[in-house]
Amino acid sequence: MNILAKRTRIRNTSYVLPDVFFSYEEYQKLHNLDLRELDTFSLWQELFKVKAALAQLDLRQQPFIAIGPSEFVPTLGWLKGRYRAIRRELRNRRGVEEW
Repeated sequence: MNILAKRTRIRNTSYVLPDVFFSYEEYQKLHNLDLRELDTFSLWQELFKVKAALAQLDLRQQPFIAIGPSEFVPTLGWLKGRYRAIRRELRNRRGVEEW
């Protein structure tokens, strides 16, 4: 099992994985609570960063993200969840902008 160290990046991307022990902002990112604060352009940027991270993730050595003192989540699962959360937020905003 590979545990990612603090401030770990996905290889060949600029995407920094969240570290829940680093700051409250990182905790918010881990749980997708930061998406409402981002503007639409930043959401699109985040979506494409997550796509690139998913494309570059080495599935043979699936790293894990610490979500608590003894709790870990596979990075692949977290990235897929982040991708879905961003798409959902963009869809919700599109409905509001049409008014």
